[in-house]
Amino acid sequence: MRGHPPATLADVFYRSTWITNGLWNAIGRCWRQDPLQRPNATTFLRLLFHLEGREIPWLPVDVNDLAGKLKYSSARHQQNNPTPKCRFVWKRFSRTSSEILEEVNIEIALYEATYVPKWYSKATPLGLKVVVKAGSESESSARTREALYSMTQHEIALVAQIDHPCIQRLLGIDSSATHTHMPDMVFESLSQVTLAHPRSNRFLRSC
Repeated sequence: MRGHPPATLADVFYRSTWITNGLWNAIGRCWRQDPLQRPNATTFLRLLFHLEGREIPWLPVDVNDLAGKLKYSSARHQQNNPTPKCRFVWKRFSRTSSEILEEVNIEIALYEATYVPKWYSKATPLGLKVVVKAGSESESSARTREALYSMTQHEIALVAQIDHPCIQRLLGIDSSATHTHMPDMVFESLSQVTLAHPRSNRFLRSC
């Protein structure tokens, strides 16, 4: 492919769908030095075909939606739920400098669930235990929801590319969640760890 490589992402809206849905990565691969690493026309057109008409336009094409296939325990809906929660500080930086324009405190909760597909799969057995990472139901302000949505969008795009034996694998999302109006992230379960234990508030296995 001739011409100049694509510009950097230094001055674009951070919530643009084409940044996280795989389109930007595909465009960038067209300028790789190794011709074997460049997508051919068929592969690129297939990506555009999969992106067309998607209900969640920013979702990467290789991330599965497990809506309707997860069975949650009743503990998720109980008050004083002992399920671990994580607190983060989301920061929005200036597009032209390292100045912090905004800081928002957000809360994430972890839940146990069971993957119950509608059909049997050798790759994903029936009754598979999973961990669901979701925005806290207590988050109500518009700024907090915006920060949580932005964090979820970019985290899904990032962890979907990770394939390491010591890091939990992203199995997909659950778009049926209605408490935060954004998809939950579904990870493989931690081995020999229960969510009721305080030290389970982590995403890395011991290697």
